[in-house]
Amino acid sequence: MQPRVRLFVLPNPDINSFSLSLPNGSFSLFTTEGIADKIDSSQREAIMAYEIAHMLSGDNFFKP
Repeated sequence: MQPRVRLFVLPNPDINSFSLSLPNGSFSLFTTEGIADKIDSSQREAIMAYEIAHMLSGDNFFKP
């Protein structure tokens, strides 16, 4: 993936993630600690791939 992606882990036990595009062309991917604590690595990979697919398809592009 060409643009830069920064990962942030939120201190929350729920299983959740989301991503945002930023005006400079980079992305922020947010995930909760619950993802790391409650599900296995293949499921975590699927969640990250899902968020990256949103980034690649332009679902979360910044529109001023």
